[in-house]
Amino acid sequence: MASVDSLAREFGVRDLLEAQQYTAALERLIPILYPDGGAPDPRAVALREAILTELREAMRTASHPPRHRMKFGTSGWRGLLYEDFTVRNVACVTQGLIDTLLDPRTHAALGVASAEEIDRCAREMLAPRMCITGLIEQKDISGLDTHALAQRALVPVLHHGDKPRRALQDLYEAGHLGIKTGKGFYDWSGKDPGEVKAEARSAAISYDLERRPATDKR
Repeated sequence: MASVDSLAREFGVRDLLEAQQYTAALERLIPILYPDGGAPDPRAVALREAILTELREAMRTASHPPRHRMKFGTSGWRGLLYEDFTVRNVACVTQGLIDTLLDPRTHAALGVASAEEIDRCAREMLAPRMCITGLIEQKDISGLDTHALAQRALVPVLHHGDKPRRALQDLYEAGHLGIKTGKGFYDWSGKDPGEVKAEARSAAISYDLERRPATDKR
């Protein structure tokens, strides 16, 4: 097999590799790697693997900031490998997002949402299978005493502050433990806990069955 340099020259990507434009080099190889109705050129495959190896090392060791203006879409940060995405840059962005989300000033700027609004957002934005009952509604069903005590044990160790969420602790101290006492974040007056749990279980099973391949529905 020819050397990486000669293959890069043959397939017209040597200039891109010299400029460390790895994404552009891989894009230029696509027609050769995936020809219509034909097998890929093994030399192009070898060159692709060599580029990916070099790309991984470059991303690991690079220290430059993102070279394009940062944009976020539905799938997250939109950028190019090495030019924007490097181990260092991803770590910096991740830490920045975490710091922002944990900053009490961010919480104040975002305002306060109701339990119903939070659960509605969870159902529409997160995996439905995880939100059959809503994130907060599920806490009411499983028992707020469990979650309040868990916060008291875990928050001082894992959170940036040392105080559990006051809203949950106030409900717990008032004896409002969710569906088993008739009140929690939601009003459960007149609701039978067993029936509510059975309905949630049935909804989860139905969701799974609707999305299971026909061959698995036995």
